[in-house]
Amino acid sequence: MSDGLAVELLGHFELSVGGRRIEGIRTPRLESLVAYLLMHCDRPVARDQLAFTLWPDSSDAQALTNLRRELHFLRRALPDPDRFIALDRRTVQWRPAEPFRFDVAEFEAAVESGRAGDTTALEEALRLYDGPLLPTCYDDWIEPDRDRLHGLQLEASERLVADLEERREYRRAMQLLRRLIQLDPIQESSYRALMRIAAAAGDRSAGLQAYHAAVTNLRHELGVEPDTETRATYERLLALDSAAPADRSATPTAPAALSTAQRRIGSATQPLVGRREEWASIVDAWRSVADGPSRLVEIRGEAGIGKTRILEELVRWCRAQGSSAAYTKSYAAEGALAYAPIADWLRNESLRGAIDRLEPIWQSELARVLPELLVDHPDLPRPAPMTESWQRKSLFEAIARAVRTAPAPLLLVLDDAQWTDEETLEWLHYFLREESSSRILIAAGVRSDEERASRPLTALLVDLLEHDQLIG
Repeated sequence: MSDGLAVELLGHFELSVGGRRIEGIRTPRLESLVAYLLMHCDRPVARDQLAFTLWPDSSDAQALTNLRRELHFLRRALPDPDRFIALDRRTVQWRPAEPFRFDVAEFEAAVESGRAGDTTALEEALRLYDGPLLPTCYDDWIEPDRDRLHGLQLEASERLVADLEERREYRRAMQLLRRLIQLDPIQESSYRALMRIAAAAGDRSAGLQAYHAAVTNLRHELGVEPDTETRATYERLLALDSAAPADRSATPTAPAALSTAQRRIGSATQPLVGRREEWASIVDAWRSVADGPSRLVEIRGEAGIGKTRILEELVRWCRAQGSSAAYTKSYAAEGALAYAPIADWLRNESLRGAIDRLEPIWQSELARVLPELLVDHPDLPRPAPMTESWQRKSLFEAIARAVRTAPAPLLLVLDDAQWTDEETLEWLHYFLREESSSRILIAAGVRSDEERASRPLTALLVDLLEHDQLIG
């Protein structure tokens, strides 16, 4: 490979030699010029055509002047530029015979190998696809190539998901689909696939979260509702056995009434070993809210030290005493899914009963995070698009009313809180600031070794500490 030259256009722009970034190419015009030459390196490009393509609003003379200037900057930035750029009075071409690493070409080759049944090639293709083709470029010329590559990414994804599903590697397939949703939050087929595979994996809650995310993102980005196929997939999920945790009267040993996650919690009957001090502190926190104001208890530590085990045991212990408890967990790949943990809590049977007792105006607000309410209550008014700040306060109040109306004392568990979306954290801030005597304990597990912990979470914990609402 000639001097180790490498060009990356998928998701970002980078041109490097021997692993060292070339710093002379920083302007959008110069990046667009490089991208155009690379995407059309199979033939020489006429100078006047190239100038008009990159500067369509300039006069012919000015556009050609601009092109000469940018070509001068490009040649000055490239090492040994004549090896890569062929110039004459009428044409410009990136020399296709000169070897160099180009992520678009590698991606296309990997997809082609994947079509022949090479699963490893499909995985490599999706690794290479770090985002749309040169996302900082807004020129008309790039759209057909951008759409074509995006279509290849979807094809590779669908082939790989189908392969993983056939091999029953559901968790890997779900991780892949969550990444696809992050890259393209308005592609409905990814949500449908995630819902279908979550159901096959026995994780109905993840499937419902996927539908909730689809509703939120499609409304926000396009102002539309999910299509009929997505809706039908969602209704099939609703038809499955309820994933809501058991109500107050249920015991931890009644697995038929519990979701997959809650069955795992309910079976955690072995005593905690070596965690007596932490356990005693959490029990004291629970008792402190039984007759007092709501608070948050933080359980912090490195991965693998047993935070989840303690939280699961706390849920089991509270239920055994006849108290209400709802468990949810945040995921690194789902941090962008607004209100997903809150939706999980509200689907708990105790809280769903509280929702049914709310006035229709508040139920309608809750339909923003629980779209199934519109199915269960066909006469319920659909919430208007959220365009004003006061509407978010109405949603916050609706969630607070549902939580406040649930049987108290109430335990709400949020595991891996470092990956929780900003909207959920803002609601927690709102709720704990507004509620003085609702007898609710929020238990949050936080990984201290996770460097990506969000600033909103840190701000929330600092504020609660200052107001004596944080235990930990």
